[in-house]
Amino acid sequence: GLADLRRNLLTDWTMASPVVGATLLAAFSTQWYLWFLAWHHDTTGTAALAALANVAALISPIMLGIENILVPEVARLRSQLPFGEMLRHLRSRGLLCVTLIVPVYAAVLLFPAGCLRLLYGHATIYAAYPQALRVLVLAYVTYLANSILSATLRGYRAGRAAFLMQAYSAAFGLVLGGWLTITWGLDGAC
Repeated sequence: GLADLRRNLLTDWTMASPVVGATLLAAFSTQWYLWFLAWHHDTTGTAALAALANVAALISPIMLGIENILVPEVARLRSQLPFGEMLRHLRSRGLLCVTLIVPVYAAVLLFPAGCLRLLYGHATIYAAYPQALRVLVLAYVTYLANSILSATLRGYRAGRAAFLMQAYSAAFGLVLGGWLTITWGLDGAC
């Protein structure tokens, strides 16, 4: 009845609230760099960052998928597996993600201008930023690791720890990333 619905909503909110907070932080973080580029440099850098981020974000479905798999999986296994076995399980999931992203990211790291031309057309101005794309791709690999750790914490029902992990990294990224963006423009933002 109504009591069961309330209990389920509370349980779901306990597991989901870090995701909501982390999503808001991530959305604001991206805008932060775009605003700093537009304010201290020019809109060309802002457009280039958005275009490069679209390429680097090709692994976003993998990140979303691993989170959707890990949260219930860790929640189910947390009482059954000792900590060492849970770490081995998480390592195998992480290796699966790495296996999925290596072909895509290897192509982008080896042929960044070619990948940009493939996605945005042969005459794209974004092909002039191959190094920035390489740096951004490497940054997105850390997002994948962050997704795995965050999903694990949420599966353990450590919502506060998951949110704090996201909040500290976002605050550090905003402060350091803001300074790098002001100092080096697009390259700093990436």
